[in-house]
Amino acid sequence: MACAMLACFHGPKIESSFSIMNSVVTSETNRLSVESFDAIQTLKYELMSEKKSAVQLYKKDYLKDKVDINLCQNMNSASRNYRAKALNNSNKENVCDKQSSRRKKLVSKEAAKKISAKAAKLQRNIHLKKMVPGLKKSFHI
Repeated sequence: MACAMLACFHGPKIESSFSIMNSVVTSETNRLSVESFDAIQTLKYELMSEKKSAVQLYKKDYLKDKVDINLCQNMNSASRNYRAKALNNSNKENVCDKQSSRRKKLVSKEAAKKISAKAAKLQRNIHLKKMVPGLKKSFHI
């Protein structure tokens, strides 16, 4: 039973799958993603089972066929989605521009040292007040 569970399954469908795979995966197309290979394999299998070429199976007369309503709806929604995404991207760019313009000008090295020392002194005083509850403002380090 264990050998049967661990053995690779083989059958006509699996063999035809590998046969199709040999004609799809070549030295030029060895970087196909799994989804792309799956789509190609499904299409080739369907064409082989129908014994038709792609032109024969999917041939349409666009002048005499009815208008595909789903296709029209998809085209309209795709356009609407594209415009919304473009508007969203332009809004993000505007926000980034506004944020970058709000930045403060750089200060000199001496001014930066003074600001840093002042901030450190303030933090030290806050820490000392937390450590010693009776410490008043008059005590400065």
